[in-house]
Amino acid sequence: MMAGMTAPATHDDLLAALRDLDGIVEKGRTPAHFYHRSRAFLHFHGTDDHLVADLRRADHWERWPVGTPEGRAALLSAVREHLAGAAQPS
Repeated sequence: MMAGMTAPATHDDLLAALRDLDGIVEKGRTPAHFYHRSRAFLHFHGTDDHLVADLRRADHWERWPVGTPEGRAALLSAVREHLAGAAQPS
């Protein structure tokens, strides 16, 4: 995580941080389903106690535990890293 940034304390804080990122769009009938370049990119499963996120990187889905501030920080960092790499010219 970058200096000066704190881990998202709640799932709502994580969603707010994701909604502020350029490059992904929340759409669909279900909240918290994000798309990158018109392709499903990130969504969540479970309850607040056992919440996980599925993140698409390359052509596979990775499951991330996000029930703790550390887990939410790790996911947010991975999303930012992916978007920064996607913005680089090929």
